[in-house]
Amino acid sequence: MEGFFFIALFFLYIPFLFGLSAHLAIKQGFPNKSAIGFIARKIRYSDNQSRHLILVAVVFAVLMPAFIYKAVVNSHSAIATYTGITSLTVILILSILIIANSATVKGTYKKYTYLFNSALALVVTINISRATSYAENIVVNLTNIRASEIPTGLAWLTIVMLPVAWIITTAIFSIAVYAVALLGTTIKNPSPSSNKKTYSLTPLPNNKTNSSSNGYILACGFAMLALAPLNLMEYVLKTPWAEKQIRKELVQASFHSRAEKCGVENIDGAKIAYVETGKAIIAVPDEKLGYTFTPIECDIKWRTVQSVSEEYKRVEKN
Repeated sequence: MEGFFFIALFFLYIPFLFGLSAHLAIKQGFPNKSAIGFIARKIRYSDNQSRHLILVAVVFAVLMPAFIYKAVVNSHSAIATYTGITSLTVILILSILIIANSATVKGTYKKYTYLFNSALALVVTINISRATSYAENIVVNLTNIRASEIPTGLAWLTIVMLPVAWIITTAIFSIAVYAVALLGTTIKNPSPSSNKKTYSLTPLPNNKTNSSSNGYILACGFAMLALAPLNLMEYVLKTPWAEKQIRKELVQASFHSRAEKCGVENIDGAKIAYVETGKAIIAVPDEKLGYTFTPIECDIKWRTVQSVSEEYKRVEKN
């Protein structure tokens, strides 16, 4: 399978990319330009939005073989994994640049600043609630108790899960804007007939980029902003490292007493968190998971005020 993949890569995929680039070069009036030369020229003479979109396409061309290799040939390939992560990170950065440089986005925000800021305040509240819900789910699944029993751990995990809530909200918003931008651009700028094609042998000024191109580029930017963070988040959360860190953060936030306080002996590094009278949760170190959690009975001997006073009187006499 690996041999077939590399044969397809070098004898089908790469020649296809060069052929496609050469075809576009001829179609746009640059028949003497090489594939790489044509791409370099497009990057050099395009406006910022178009330039970023071309770079996204180039990164996608690198990402696709890595994705197919990891999905079909070798799911444990470190090279394919890191190539995919790097490509998605670059695509995320480029999508942000596309949106940030969009005159449409700047104009819309300037026109509806108050509305956007009010919506942002509402979204902040929603994301805090969503992050709290995620944190409660984690605590319940790990410890088998109500999350409210360990409030400090719940509060800390809520902070940890806030980026997840924001990524999901951003993806939903970006998909909605993508659909509006794509539909609006298509309605306002129907495809021109084939007999109206024009070619230019000289670079086009930045201000000559037509509105339909800007609309499609903006739609692509929001599509990438929706997909790239979600894929990166999914990869990170599925790693053993992520689960291990979440367990460690929970222990550091709420488990402060030694296990010996509940009569548990001979477990190095074990810690407990009191949840109610006569009960506790013990966190036992685990090489693979970081910690495992188990509810236990933990009877605490409560002394009377009189017995404490008598003890200190005896100490003072001695």
